Amino acid sequence: HQDSGELCSKMDKSLAYCRRALQEKLKTLALEKIKVSTQQRKERIENIDLKRKYEPRGLDADLTQAQFRFLQERKKLEKWVKAKGWPLDDSKIDFRVCKKIINSYGEEATKQALIKCSPAIETQHKTWEKYAETTVQKAIQKNREERQSRKKYSRGPQSRM
Repeated sequence: HQDSGELCSKMDKSLAYCRRALQEKLKTLALEKIKVSTQQRKERIENIDLKRKYEPRGLDADLTQAQFRFLQERKKLEKWVKAKGWPLDDSKIDFRVCKKIINSYGEEATKQALIKCSPAIETQHKTWEKYAETTVQKAIQKNREERQSRKKYSRGPQSRM
């Protein structure tokens, strides 16, 4: 009987240890879930802020996916440029955003996003369509050049027969 009592005592200790470990893990998971939901809420708020920022130009009600993505990417680039302490050049930012989204949304949708969402297009460019056409074509060309460059250097040594 003493052996079974000792065994029960060890099992109780072991179960108590497992319960504590499980409770700690649950607390950790709950905190991670809170962090994730907080981050998602922040992103939703940023998205709403983006829409509000461009509402005076009539962008709130009818943003296409390409236009919304344009605004998101533009905001990220602006933050990055400011963090580096560099001067903001709207044309360069427009170009980089176009370069980034063109493969996902196509030429026409990217042009429309640029025309509708670029903050400097009204003040810096007389012909919006020409500016958009030129910027998008340059983005397409740059993407093509970068792809060719990657292919050229990623082939490795070629075997000769």
